[in-house]
Amino acid sequence: MFNNSQFSTPKRVAGALSRLSAAVVAALFLPMLGGLAAGAPMTKGDFAFVNVADTTIQGFIRFGSMPAINNAGAVAFNADGTSFVLGAVFKWEHNTLTTIASSAGGVLRNFGDSVAVNPAGLVAFSANVATGGSIIASGNDRGMLTTIVDANTQGIVGGAFLGVSAMNTPGRVAFVAFRRGFGSQAIFDGNGGPLRVLVDTSTSSFTSLGAAATNASGDVAFRGFLADGSVGIFRGNNGSTVVADTNNPNFLDFLDPVINNAGTVASAVFLNTGGAQVFSSRDGGITTRTNPAGRLFSFVDNVSINNSGDVAFFGADAIGGHGIFLEATGRDSPVAVIEAGDKLFGSTVTRVNVGRFSLNDRDHISFQYTLADGRSGIAVAYPRNESSR
Repeated sequence: MFNNSQFSTPKRVAGALSRLSAAVVAALFLPMLGGLAAGAPMTKGDFAFVNVADTTIQGFIRFGSMPAINNAGAVAFNADGTSFVLGAVFKWEHNTLTTIASSAGGVLRNFGDSVAVNPAGLVAFSANVATGGSIIASGNDRGMLTTIVDANTQGIVGGAFLGVSAMNTPGRVAFVAFRRGFGSQAIFDGNGGPLRVLVDTSTSSFTSLGAAATNASGDVAFRGFLADGSVGIFRGNNGSTVVADTNNPNFLDFLDPVINNAGTVASAVFLNTGGAQVFSSRDGGITTRTNPAGRLFSFVDNVSINNSGDVAFFGADAIGGHGIFLEATGRDSPVAVIEAGDKLFGSTVTRVNVGRFSLNDRDHISFQYTLADGRSGIAVAYPRNESSR
């Protein structure tokens, strides 16, 4: 374990977006407003964008591809920079960047791409330790870091095998880990005290586990592999409920799932006939959230869900187009939020990415972008008329 004093003290950087117009900066306070009404028709033109950070400020060089956002509009992300070349984790809120943890302190390095931020603004992340080993920790903007798991002292495999799967409202961080020697694998969660085992290959029929997600009540959803060769999405401790699996002959594989506070699970299935389809599930029913007859996605990644049941995801089509999409009708009518080729911040988008926790209850979406002029950064998309919907 590590003492809080061993980690870098958070740094606040105010005014990082001072170059933006007053109208855009006003969007920083949009979390106080309501989101889209259920079933409201949308188009790409219904979204506006706020820049969080980019490679023209604060010495940023590269950004992680999976930023997270909470209902207060706080965005968590990782990045490399000139004074933190081995990485750092940041939180952005109300036009202020706060360093949660940084390699500049000489203790941590090589931060994992997956981060999470809960409603209280607590940020979860993984990192390697300069003296050896790996940890998962959570931190706030007051300088407090809590070690969730220390691979060296708790008998699990670290490095690339250890990363954040999710963090729920109470601040319990879920992760998947191999026990030392790779003899078994489990989904754990913790908040700085004793770890709790949610799913365990040594006491269940699972042979391998994918990433998990947990909700406010501690319900878990995860991707699991069984001895018969099937793979599926499961819910409940030790996978007591099957959401969907490859015993359906149309299904080839699944993305790691997410789960909201109502218990609705969302993921995507890769089809044996080609392409991928986003779906959500509650109480045993499956609702498709994309329609191959409308737009066929050849690839989907990082589905996220909010507490209204809206889903956002990265999607790519067979002709090379890709972007971020939102399905907010409860049916199968996703709309493009931003795509390659769109104009953004005075240039043209060449690439965008989202994480599994990039959508909040107001349909704000945090994402990573790359532009044709060479800039890259983190931004938030939001419904521009949300206050009147």
